[in-house]
Amino acid sequence: MRGSPTRVSCKPLFQKLDILTMPSQYILFLMMFLVNNFHYCPFKSSVQEINIREKIQLCKPIANFVSHQRGEYYVSVKIFNALPAPI
Repeated sequence: MRGSPTRVSCKPLFQKLDILTMPSQYILFLMMFLVNNFHYCPFKSSVQEINIREKIQLCKPIANFVSHQRGEYYVSVKIFNALPAPI
């Protein structure tokens, strides 16, 4: 990329060129998937009647199989719940 040596880290080059890394692209894809399918994800405050600390978090779907836990829906809810509240 841009004539840089082969042993140089790509992270500064990605920042200079405004390119997302692969993990960042995956997280962006998952958040876009969640926004497009937001009506399938209830908040914990709508499910539980008592006032809880995690009321702005989404309910994780019940997943008995590892293949389901690696799917887009489950992982996107998990990443959304890990985001800080002000975001």
